[in-house]
Amino acid sequence: MLTLKRPLLVFTLLCLALFSSLGCSEDQAVRALAYQYEKDGQVGYLMGSVHFGDKSFYPLNPAVMAAFERSPVLLVEVDDAKITLEKRQEMMARYGLYPEDETLKNHLSERTLAVLQQLLDEFVLPFESVQHHKPGFLATVLMVLQAQKLGYSGDLGIDAYFMERARGHKTIREIEDFEFQMRLLGSMPEDDEVLYQNFSTMKHYRELWEGMIDAWKRGDGAQLYELSVARELREHPELLPYYRMLFFDRHPRMLQSVEDCVVRKETCFVVVGAGHLEGEQGLVAGLKRMGYTVSQL
Repeated sequence: MLTLKRPLLVFTLLCLALFSSLGCSEDQAVRALAYQYEKDGQVGYLMGSVHFGDKSFYPLNPAVMAAFERSPVLLVEVDDAKITLEKRQEMMARYGLYPEDETLKNHLSERTLAVLQQLLDEFVLPFESVQHHKPGFLATVLMVLQAQKLGYSGDLGIDAYFMERARGHKTIREIEDFEFQMRLLGSMPEDDEVLYQNFSTMKHYRELWEGMIDAWKRGDGAQLYELSVARELREHPELLPYYRMLFFDRHPRMLQSVEDCVVRKETCFVVVGAGHLEGEQGLVAGLKRMGYTVSQL
């Protein structure tokens, strides 16, 4: 089994939480995708995270950094410091692996296995080393390997960046937790046709990621949503159950975390995957329906 330092809640559908080979000069700030929200006189901030990155992501938009400095509370999906490495590995095994007498060959067709083998070959990864991984967890493993191949690191991701800056100076709260995300990966539906399409799409990761991260760096939420969600659902409506689990069903909990900040009269800096922000079911639209005023930084 592969051991991941920062397993992410991302099927390939969440590739926008990734990286890009598109760079900026060191003295040019990246606008990124971030918003200010306000309700009942209480202000807070919502930042779209990119979980993997490189030095070209920094420095960030001065307005974003000023908002962070004004916020005594940082909200993130998961704070790795709250769980030991041993406990993370235990949960990955519990939720992400089949029993020893069960492998992917018991769940996937020959056609889907053939596409998967092509992906494994790219990373010189024997099938035997991942044969017990459930598909959702395996897709995450492959995504991390693709990130590493492109030269990106979770240590330079947006959520890691803000947690490091906040540690010891601000209150850090989790919206979810590590076990929640592992349980979600382990419960992904195993529709063979959908998995075949998903693994096939993963072969085009460089082009897809670069387009989405270019949009993220420019703060173009509409384009990011088009590339990462809207276009995929138009072309592959059978993916809707996956989008519901990975995105839409998680939004009420995220919105409630923002509402809790307002009730407590806390200025919170909320960092979640960029794919959660846009679209009719995204957090920005959800906040507006709840009576918030939302404006982009």
